[in-house]
Amino acid sequence: LLGAYAARTLDAPLDALVESHLDMKADNRAYVAALEAANGVFLADLDPVPLTGRDRRLVNIFAMRETDRLAPMPAALRRYVGCGLSQLPWRAVLSGVEQAVIAEGGFGEACFLRCRAGKRFRWHAHTGLEAILVLKGGFSNEQGHYEAGDIAIADESCIHRPVVDDA
Repeated sequence: LLGAYAARTLDAPLDALVESHLDMKADNRAYVAALEAANGVFLADLDPVPLTGRDRRLVNIFAMRETDRLAPMPAALRRYVGCGLSQLPWRAVLSGVEQAVIAEGGFGEACFLRCRAGKRFRWHAHTGLEAILVLKGGFSNEQGHYEAGDIAIADESCIHRPVVDDA
């Protein structure tokens, strides 16, 4: 994902997601800068790896806990969305989960989620890629624990059950 960002091959929602990650987690900036510097050397020779396909749906989810309703957004997300979190069209999608869809298109769907602390999702898989940037709080699944600024990736090979942190 960071390599695709450095090569400027991501769609707008994923580009905003990665740029926000880099704003929140400075430890990956040097790595991306090295990839960008080497872009003409080796990235241009690589065949692009498609993130979506005919039967795949790319889903970008920007997650946060329900108690953080007015949390500030990273600048890249604010530019992409064009408003603050409080102005988004929130709707309940599951018990303890609200969603605000911010874009739909050939890439799939980009949305924000607000999740109740301690929320346990059902076991599920995906028909495509799910990229989650944690804005506030955190969650765990079978791949590990994710905190603010972290990106979690799941695809059709991943069956998981995310659990939102209690505090």
